[in-house]
Amino acid sequence: MTTVRISLCMIVRNEAEMLPALLASVRGLVDEITAYVAPMIFGGANAPTLADSLGVARGEAVLLELKQVNPWDDGGIVIHYQVKRSE
Repeated sequence: MTTVRISLCMIVRNEAEMLPALLASVRGLVDEITAYVAPMIFGGANAPTLADSLGVARGEAVLLELKQVNPWDDGGIVIHYQVKRSE
């Protein structure tokens, strides 16, 4: 039997407020999440980032297991997580 994996790759900008709802909407549908983290913050000290929001309660968070971190040519990093399934 072939195992099919579904990966969520997001390209976002200034979407911190929408990120918790986005991740909640794919809960149980994807097997892995890949994110790129830039080596700079655009727009100054008050610019939104992926972590710039109230977020979600710990019990509502998507559980992730870090699988790999790769440096990118521009100084950023690509982070690859596997989604941990609830038992």
